[in-house]
Amino acid sequence: MINPAIRVIENNVKQIAIDRERAVKAFETASRVEGYRLMKLLKADLMSGKIAGSTTAPLGEIAKAMGKPKNRAPYRKLARLVGYKARRTGSKYSVWVGWLGMRQRGDFRLSKSYERILTRMQEGAQYDIPDDLRRTLAQYGATRRRRNDPKAKYFFLRKTTTRFRLPPRPAIDRFRAAHLEESRRQVVRNFERKMKGERI
Repeated sequence: MINPAIRVIENNVKQIAIDRERAVKAFETASRVEGYRLMKLLKADLMSGKIAGSTTAPLGEIAKAMGKPKNRAPYRKLARLVGYKARRTGSKYSVWVGWLGMRQRGDFRLSKSYERILTRMQEGAQYDIPDDLRRTLAQYGATRRRRNDPKAKYFFLRKTTTRFRLPPRPAIDRFRAAHLEESRRQVVRNFERKMKGERI
């Protein structure tokens, strides 16, 4: 006959193992749910032309004048590249949100053209301003000035301005800085709800 004290210890050990497994699964689910929420939020920022609540630069006014759609969001097409992955490595579990690329053959891949776009956005870029473009912009500016448009000033370039400089826009870094702390709290809230048996 097994000593009752030993049986209690055995039962407790089993329960600890069960509770630990349940907690691990709850944490993984809580993390995946938060990853999905962040993915949707980042996509929404890109679709609206905002990155972590910061609107795009006035340089966009020139793009509009050159025939781009008025409501064009510069990063709109990049939203399709955003995704999230959940991965277990040994005893560690991580969720990654960011540029995954387009799904191809069951995996995510970034084309070379998108890699160039993302690099330009992350690091910035510079473009030469030829004389014909300078004259065209001045014509646009003159038309807007007659309409008392305050944005007309963007089209009159100084003689010393020979290149357009697109500043770096590290979208993921800005997004992470804006949402990291709230995301950690959200994982904890998700975990607590999951351990209570709630659907999240």
